[in-house]
This record gives sequence, C-alpha cells and structure tokens, in this order.
Amino acid sequence: MVSRKASTSKIQQRDRRIVKEIEKKYGKVIDLERSPLVLAEIIREFGRQFDEDDGTGGVSPGVKDSSIAVAGPPDPPEPPSPPDPPDPGDLEAVVTRLLLTMQKDIKALNRKIDQIAATKTR
Repeated sequence: MVSRKASTSKIQQRDRRIVKEIEKKYGKVIDLERSPLVLAEIIREFGRQFDEDDGTGGVSPGVKDSSIAVAGPPDPPEPPSPPDPPDPGDLEAVVTRLLLTMQKDIKALNRKIDQIAATKTR
C-alpha cells in the first residue's frame, strides 16, 4: 500500500507537469478579460488529467466543493430601458415632409403616364 504522503507527492508532480503543459501552450499569464473563453478551453483539454482514480473526481475526502464552481455564472445585466417616444412636434414635421415628397412623386408619375399615353395614341 502506498502511503498518503507518497500519493500526495505523485499528485503534486502530476499537477506540476500539467501546469507546465498549460504554460507551454497558453503562456504564463492568461488575460481573462481579453479572452475569457481560454479558461473553458483549458478545462476541456486538461481537466480530466486532474482526476484521481479513487472516484472522488480529484477532490480529497472531506474537502468541500469550491464556492466558485457552485455559484455559477453571474446574473445577466438588466435590459436597457426603451427609448423615449418621439416629440409630437417632431413626428408631425416628419410626416408632413413625407407627404409632400409623396405628393411630388405622384405628380411626376402622372406626367410620365400622360406622356406615354400621348405617344401611344399618335
């Protein structure tokens, strides 16, 4: 039977080796603000290597779960408030401009239709 001290030493050596692999691939400093998904990538790639064969999932008996892992992600931010309704005076001016533009377009179309009709009847 392997003593607990020898087992702990092997685990520490394994952990150091894994950390060195992570350093080699991602560097010594990981900027989670700039690239937050790199942490998930590291966990996916190296997480299983930290598991122990004793069925505890890498957690020594008597050790409580991490509060970070249990807490989960933070709540999403509140949605922004809806925009203020337009000023009735501004709305009236916009509608008036649109109506005048449409009126000019309709007059121009009527002139073109009259010209086409006049050339067909000749």
